[in-house]
Amino acid sequence: MPSLIETNRWKWSAVTKRVRARDRYTCQMCGTRTGPMEVDHIVPRIVGGTDDLGNLRLVCRLCHKRRMAGADAVSGVSEVIRSDYSYGGGRKRGIG
Repeated sequence: MPSLIETNRWKWSAVTKRVRARDRYTCQMCGTRTGPMEVDHIVPRIVGGTDDLGNLRLVCRLCHKRRMAGADAVSGVSEVIRSDYSYGGGRKRGIG
C-alpha cells in the first residue's frame, strides 16, 4: 500500500497534468509558451486557497518568481497577489 506522501504526490501530479492541458501549456500571466512552467495557486494556500482546479493556473517560472517576490513575509499575501484573486480562468491582461 502506498504511503500518504506517495498518494498525495500522485494526486498532485495528476492535477498538474490537467492544469497544463487546460491552460494549453501557456503562461496565464504573460502568454509565453516557452521555458519551464509551474502550477500556481491563485489564492495562496496560506490564506485559505485550495488545490481545486479553479484555484490553479499555469504560469512561467519568471512570472511565478515575480509574483512570489511580492509576497509579504508576515501574511504570505501581497497587493500583487490580491489583485490576482479576480482570475476567472482566462488569461489576464487581455492575452488570449
